[in-house]
Amino acid sequence: MRLVPLTFALCLVSGVALAQELAPLNDLKACRLDAELVSLSFSYDGGACEETGNGSVDLVESGTATVTIPIVSTAESAPCRW
Repeated sequence: MRLVPLTFALCLVSGVALAQELAPLNDLKACRLDAELVSLSFSYDGGACEETGNGSVDLVESGTATVTIPIVSTAESAPCRW
């Protein structure tokens, strides 16, 4: 099987108002563990009432994958961390 480097396109879906600018991802790292498994790590310094949700991966073609990590508002479900 030919190994093709994976390219990640990060798409952030926001649960907050569209006019509000999202915080950037910091320290983004991807490491191919084997032919089918990639480890992805990053830091997200969002707002006091935001956290990252469960990510999902869609294999597109030619070894390129799209990773989606939603940003979830916690303002109504839990106290905000200040």
